[in-house]
Amino acid sequence: MITGLCKRGKLEETEDLLSKMIDSGVCDYEQWDKAKRLLDDMLAQNIPRNIQTYTILVDALCKEGKVTEAHHLFASMIKEGALPNTVTYNTLMDGYCLVERVDEAKNLLDYMTSHNCAPSVISYNTLINGYCKSKRLDEALSLFKGMSRNGIDPNVATYNTLISGLCHDGRFKDAMMLFDEMKTCGLEADIVTYSTLVDSLCKHKKVEEALEMFAKIDSVGLAPNIVTCNCLIDGLCKDGKLEGANKLFSELSVRGLKPNVRTYNIMINELCKRGKLDEAEDLLSNMVDSGCSPDGFTYNIIIQGYLMYMEMSKAISMLEKMISCGFSADVDTATFVVKILTTRGLDKSCKETLEIFLKKT
Repeated sequence: MITGLCKRGKLEETEDLLSKMIDSGVCDYEQWDKAKRLLDDMLAQNIPRNIQTYTILVDALCKEGKVTEAHHLFASMIKEGALPNTVTYNTLMDGYCLVERVDEAKNLLDYMTSHNCAPSVISYNTLINGYCKSKRLDEALSLFKGMSRNGIDPNVATYNTLISGLCHDGRFKDAMMLFDEMKTCGLEADIVTYSTLVDSLCKHKKVEEALEMFAKIDSVGLAPNIVTCNCLIDGLCKDGKLEGANKLFSELSVRGLKPNVRTYNIMINELCKRGKLDEAEDLLSNMVDSGCSPDGFTYNIIIQGYLMYMEMSKAISMLEKMISCGFSADVDTATFVVKILTTRGLDKSCKETLEIFLKKT
């Protein structure tokens, strides 16, 4: 079809068809050689490859981690006179950040500005995110401060990225300063903002403050999602407040939320640590009945609970079930098994079963 369109001189239709092919599947299936041949065909037929065609392929290469190839394609684009637009630059910048080549992303932003292509808020957000993930928070903040000087107003995503980065770096006070700054700039924090702060407060053992932050969510007209609730349930459990965690867990359905595998794992883990194995078993049954499939972590934590309290027959039964479901023991479970095997008076059949299991592990 492409060859036929070329022979009939229908260059615009050929160009559009190639763009659609690249966009709808050629790159998605990693058929890079085919995609390259299509682009080479365009060049052989003297069909100029447009910005859209290049940008789609650059994006697909970046998503596969082929950033060097994307860079070469970007350079070819410029050489052929197809000037990149903001979307093209943003796409390649994101690719660099995904493989932690943040300095090259920054160079691209500078190059973009010097070649009369105005960066967008997405350009800055992309690079700020790259700096945050590389734990280069001061550079992220410096870039953030430079946005307004270049006529770009930060948006909620900009603040969320920085707040998350600062929280992960233990700079909670700085994160709260940005949270307060959002309001003065006329921006409304969203559920991502609040979830990040609740999670950070819990991780820094400030559970009472996390509860206050959680309460603010309702007061500003937002609704907590399951991620927010999981953060607080986990924080309450780790702070020894199982009753509070149970209360929030039981309120999920009232809030229109359904527990996910992480929610169940948090609760089951805490119940097992406290020796409440019957309650952990009941919760596991409820989990399965509700259509939420246990994962490897679920099996490991309940097996560790059985081993900790010498419920050997139940531990072995759960070990066998875990293996049949395609999961394996983690380091903690294997360590427990080794410890149990050194216990005097261990039933011979149990010992043999555990030794076989350990060899498989």
